[in-house]
Amino acid sequence: MKYFYAYNLYVTYKHRPCSNSQRMIFNNQIVTAQKLIEAFMGDDKHQYCVLLAQMQSGKSDTFMLVGCELVRLGLVERFIVFSGNAEIELREQAKDQRAFERSYRAYLTKEKEMTIEEAEDVCEMAMSEFAVLWSSDLAKHHTKGKTLYIWDESHYAQSSKQRPDKFFRKQGLQTNGSGSDNGNLL
Repeated sequence: MKYFYAYNLYVTYKHRPCSNSQRMIFNNQIVTAQKLIEAFMGDDKHQYCVLLAQMQSGKSDTFMLVGCELVRLGLVERFIVFSGNAEIELREQAKDQRAFERSYRAYLTKEKEMTIEEAEDVCEMAMSEFAVLWSSDLAKHHTKGKTLYIWDESHYAQSSKQRPDKFFRKQGLQTNGSGSDNGNLL
């Protein structure tokens, strides 16, 4: 299957290991997230964006930032990270976003000049609209309102008639870059 990418974004990150207590959202992640958000919001209003980067480069925090910001801005009601991968460890890793939440609160206070209380409220609201669907969960999911779908580990189960393909069809998502009838984003 040949995909048409409405918006391609190639990013090279400088990765610096740090403990979870010191974890932060780096400037290049913020810039990349802003470009993705602009692609969804801009004049062209893309409904399909691709983030390509090296392993362990910061993609997860970048897409989590995009999801939280799109919820905060009211452009989507929720965001869902999904995969055709069946590995339980990866699913649990995707679900555990405590370190990102700390980073997001710091981002909101520093970059968006919110008070600690405002940042706490916004983070709680945005994260309450976050969900993870993994492999067999895909068949059980039903769309509820305008949703940003983030396909993590997209190299797993990418052929037609596999779980993600069936999921896309059920959700009205077009992986060829054309628009969806229900306004969902991918």
